[in-house]
Amino acid sequence: MKKLLIIPFCLLCSCLLAQPKEIKPADFNTLQKYEDSLQQLFVKIRTSGKEEDRFDANYEFIPLLVEALKTPNSYYYPFDSLENVSIIETPDRKFRVFTWMVIDQDERLIERWTYKYFGAIQFNQSGELRLIPLLDKSAEIGAPETKTLDAKNWYGALYYDLTPYEHKGKTYYLLFGWDGFNHRTDKKLVDIMHFNGKGEPIFGHPVFWDKDDREKMKLVNRFFLEFKQGSVVNLNYDDLKKSIIFDFLVPESEDAAKSRDKSQYIPDGSYRALELKDGEWKYVDKVFTESPLLESFVQEKEANQPSAKAIKKAKKRSKKKRKKRKRR
Repeated sequence: MKKLLIIPFCLLCSCLLAQPKEIKPADFNTLQKYEDSLQQLFVKIRTSGKEEDRFDANYEFIPLLVEALKTPNSYYYPFDSLENVSIIETPDRKFRVFTWMVIDQDERLIERWTYKYFGAIQFNQSGELRLIPLLDKSAEIGAPETKTLDAKNWYGALYYDLTPYEHKGKTYYLLFGWDGFNHRTDKKLVDIMHFNGKGEPIFGHPVFWDKDDREKMKLVNRFFLEFKQGSVVNLNYDDLKKSIIFDFLVPESEDAAKSRDKSQYIPDGSYRALELKDGEWKYVDKVFTESPLLESFVQEKEANQPSAKAIKKAKKRSKKKRKKRKRR
């Protein structure tokens, strides 16, 4: 005897509302099935103890994702259950970028953990699927802050935000990403992407001004922050300031300062910025100086500090006490 399946009316309504208008019901159901299978594979990618098993699951995941994206109007399907796959989209819905990572070592050897990144750009167009795979060559790219790269030679990262801007009639895209660089440090970065005349993505462009370890300014193709593993570091675009805002990093000790050991660099609570001027992102040392919250904090701090006169009086008192002690 068949069981009678009863769906509450409110649940049915929510399902219908969640379904994008651009996708037909049959295609939506197909995409849901694909998503379930993809999620099962991704659990293996994340939890398998053996490196071989993780990558085997990943290489099943990739062609299945491609098949899913061949479904008509798949661009409008959010793939919400793929929690560990980052999907960022342009405001005009021109394209979206998928990125994810796989642990690239035996998990028992913690000191040797690295990550291999995977990605793809899906364009919003009717008809045949247009998908550009991104091939992570981070391990082979020396001095990545100086390099211009393409989809076949990509500095891999897990992207978490995307911001477009225009300069001289050309559109550029700021890509904000996280890179679990090694077992001691993490990185956050701002890469920049534009499309050449053939519609191919180009990564990196000499438009970011940064400070080196000697506080000298240099022009770089992509902007990096490297810091102590697990530290919470902010790096993102601020719509109100129209700038890239990031945490200022400092060494935890004098030894770390001398050795410039990035595994001991952490945020000090202040912020710096990159501000767009004449097509370049200029380094700004002071930000949020007009913030009411920051102003109140500074005023409170200053109120608790002794005035210059009080300091002079204290010095005079200490001198008198020293003289008295000497006389005794």
